[in-house]
Amino acid sequence: MVYSPALEQASEAVQSAENFEFKLESVVENIQRNWNVAPKKSLRDEVGHTAFVVFMRKLG
Repeated sequence: MVYSPALEQASEAVQSAENFEFKLESVVENIQRNWNVAPKKSLRDEVGHTAFVVFMRKLG
């Protein structure tokens, strides 16, 4: 498993893993955004964070 803040890094991890006999299972984007919750008005923060999680399986 690889946790990467940028898609380019996730892609590089997948390409590198092929040299070590890993098979790509999936790539998932994780989005984190904070919310300000109030009784009559809830707002999400304008700034959010994203990261990519790459799941691979070792062959053999």
